[in-house]
Amino acid sequence: SVPAALLRRELDYKQLAKCTVAANLTSGAVAISLAVLGAGAWTFVAQQLTFQLVGAVAIWRSVSWRPARTVSLRHLRELAGFSAKVTLSKLLEFVETRVVDMVVGRFLGLVALGHYSLAFRANQAVTQLLAAPLWESALSRFARLQQDPRALRRAYLESSNFSSIAVMPVFIFLAVAAPWLIPALLGAQWTHGIVAFQVLAVLGAVRTVVFLNGSLLQATGGAGAGLALAGIRVALSLVCVALLLRFGIPGVTLALLIGQSLVVPLSFRIMNARHHIDAGAAIRSAYRPLFAAAVAIAASAMVRNFLAPLIAPSVTTLSSVAIWLAVYVLVLALVMPRSLAEHARSLPGPASDWLRSLGGAVLRLREIAELSALDWGARAMANFAGQAGPRSAIRQVLVVPPD
Repeated sequence: SVPAALLRRELDYKQLAKCTVAANLTSGAVAISLAVLGAGAWTFVAQQLTFQLVGAVAIWRSVSWRPARTVSLRHLRELAGFSAKVTLSKLLEFVETRVVDMVVGRFLGLVALGHYSLAFRANQAVTQLLAAPLWESALSRFARLQQDPRALRRAYLESSNFSSIAVMPVFIFLAVAAPWLIPALLGAQWTHGIVAFQVLAVLGAVRTVVFLNGSLLQATGGAGAGLALAGIRVALSLVCVALLLRFGIPGVTLALLIGQSLVVPLSFRIMNARHHIDAGAAIRSAYRPLFAAAVAIAASAMVRNFLAPLIAPSVTTLSSVAIWLAVYVLVLALVMPRSLAEHARSLPGPASDWLRSLGGAVLRLREIAELSALDWGARAMANFAGQAGPRSAIRQVLVVPPD
């Protein structure tokens, strides 16, 4: 709706969150009440209607804008061309999703479709929770900076860095942890969907980058380029699905991953031509977060192997996830404390304060270590110049520690 778009343009996501929470709480209360009264399937209908109604009322009360009685044909023509391209892009994504569902159901059976749908929806839930807010906020921010190319590039790199820290490592962790995470959360009957979920998790990490590029193109009037990329991606994905369908659900998900990955170089080629942004900057920003994620995954695996024979599986699962998160944050604070402290400002309340304090503490420790190293080096040079030879200088440095 227009009021929601106005709140996004002003980056007022706090108010949007309040409206969403109010709608969820109200619709949830209505659904529970009707379920207790025995409304059956109408419970879900009432829940959706209540959610949309309460959300619309809350958002409209949050802004002062109201529609006027006049219509500007000039602005309507301008919006029509842009919105048509964006709508076609969304339509292509919808077609891709539904065609794949029909192909899986027709040729692999309903059981395979159930496993694929579970893996797809689980991945989609993680995407909506972590990546979608980044894309929406980045779109608003990029649109506000489109007249300042330097600030726009800086904003893109900051968003790319944030996605490398907060989104991509989660997808990588889920891909690695799926063999024990899915049975623990959903039950052993869904183990046939593990490989599909793993491949889709990797796909989610790749889409984090590609869709961020799409947000920049859309915000700067490049909806046509975004539509072309979406068309190429869907065509490649469907061709790969036809070629790999004989390998079952893993082949279908791998086809989607291949189709998306083949578009990544073309996406960055367009970004470089339009905004002088190359893939190297985005790749470099992901090195250290992925290293921290790998260390955390190894630590989590060791803890899980140690605890598995001793405690209940549910406690083991929770402990493994907690260890991964704690180790990841600590390693990240060691390898990129400044970025962690900067991005922590966008988090709410205590989490922001704690991460900023952690990043600041690591920065101070690194400064102390660097100063100590410089002082130690200066003492070595002084001893080398003042003593009879290099052996005496080296002996002096090794025996006498820096202050």
